[in-house]
Amino acid sequence: MFAILNTFPMELPIFLREHGSGLYRVDTYYLSKSITELPSLIILPVLFTSILYWMAGLYYNVESFLICCGIAILVANTAASFGMIISTLSSSATMALAVAPPLLIPLMLFGGFFVQNDTIPDWLLWLKYLSWFQYSNEVLSINQWSDIDHIDCKNVTVAVNSTVGNPSRCFTSGSQVIESLSFDEDNWYLDFGLISALFVGFRIVSFIILVIRAKRSSA
Repeated sequence: MFAILNTFPMELPIFLREHGSGLYRVDTYYLSKSITELPSLIILPVLFTSILYWMAGLYYNVESFLICCGIAILVANTAASFGMIISTLSSSATMALAVAPPLLIPLMLFGGFFVQNDTIPDWLLWLKYLSWFQYSNEVLSINQWSDIDHIDCKNVTVAVNSTVGNPSRCFTSGSQVIESLSFDEDNWYLDFGLISALFVGFRIVSFIILVIRAKRSSA
């Protein structure tokens, strides 16, 4: 995402000038831009996940690993699409980098990792529905824990200052872990669908903004 914030605003003046000269249409530029970025938005998440997944000792299963890679790719593309919106609205890379953190931090905060869903005030609950962190956190937790039927609690020391669930409790199954995080295993396909919807929605919004800027520049 931040790579796009660094580069895309600097390319915009060139695009607007060349578009104004009639060299190519907005959709042609946007599509080619998206295609050229796609390899890095696939390769880098896979490399990152391939290293982290096994080092972290996550669920030792090839299918779960491949699903984790797929989630990482989808999340990377969704974040990049959100970055495209900020970039198309910004007049410079400096402005884009300044605007991004205040918009990104609330989405991270209400993504289900720092604050559990059942503790979010009702008047702030709407923020989690715009957060791809929320959906990816839930689906990754399900991917990690849903197939674990038994957890051995022997010789387990539970942290006294634990803030998740009952601090004196040792979970005996993956389902209990998922439930303690205020997640629902039935949301598996829904989470995938909503992340995909955010990806498509962000792309459409950024394209519309780019079209508007191109028209104003040509006027």
